[in-house]
Amino acid sequence: MCIYLVYVADAPWCGHCKAVAPEYVKAAQALKEEGLNDIVLAKMDATDENNKEVAGRYKIGGYPTFKLFKGDKDDPIDYKGIYVTLLHACLIQTFWIL
Repeated sequence: MCIYLVYVADAPWCGHCKAVAPEYVKAAQALKEEGLNDIVLAKMDATDENNKEVAGRYKIGGYPTFKLFKGDKDDPIDYKGIYVTLLHACLIQTFWIL
């Protein structure tokens, strides 16, 4: 079983993060409803002191930052597209990479 992780680093004060949050929740619900258990959506407050090490490791410099992991936690794919289409693009990219 392959595990894919679409990860977002955000900040509680970030307007863009707040705008994309409902879409991220919808995507998680859609994945669950479709039984796509190999794809996990995760979210982290990159400004929290407890998460600074992870944010530094993945070079989080702006918010939100999206990463696509395909089994290798050391080599994520950066997503730099439009936020609104992010979820569709990540899903398409995930299955295209398969």
